[in-house]
Amino acid sequence: MNKFFRKIKYFYQKHTRGFSDEDLRNLDYYLAKHIKECLIEFKKVSSGYPANTIIEKWNKDLDDMIDVFEYFKNIESIEYNEEEVKKMTQLGYKFIDNFNSLWY
Repeated sequence: MNKFFRKIKYFYQKHTRGFSDEDLRNLDYYLAKHIKECLIEFKKVSSGYPANTIIEKWNKDLDDMIDVFEYFKNIESIEYNEEEVKKMTQLGYKFIDNFNSLWY
């Protein structure tokens, strides 16, 4: 399929299902980019925080989650550093741990 028709196909897919086959080729990048952008907006508009949590800790957790997805979005251009990957993986667990708290 030539490049022009692929672009039309991807455009159509993005507007009908929200993502394209092209996005699926780099799903990790696609998800990291969109999750990071959503977390940034969530932090701006959210006025709440989980019960039994101090607001400063919640804001720090959100910043950590944003940093993790920024890191993973750019991981291909970052020189591999085992220590950094371990740190980011640990911080990534904050996203999992707080997933059910991402509402306002």
